[in-house]
Amino acid sequence: MRFLSCALRATSEPHLLEAIRQLDAQHIKGLGPAAANILYFLHPTWIPAFNTEF
Repeated sequence: MRFLSCALRATSEPHLLEAIRQLDAQHIKGLGPAAANILYFLHPTWIPAFNTEF
């Protein structure tokens, strides 16, 4: 819940990167893709879609 709150309130890319680093420090297996989808939904201009073909 802390990650979602931080990501939602992020006003710049460095704030968002700090939230990602804090989540990564928890070492929760399998959470990466879900977190990436949430970030893309909240900040599509900062975080590109990671699972699409270009």
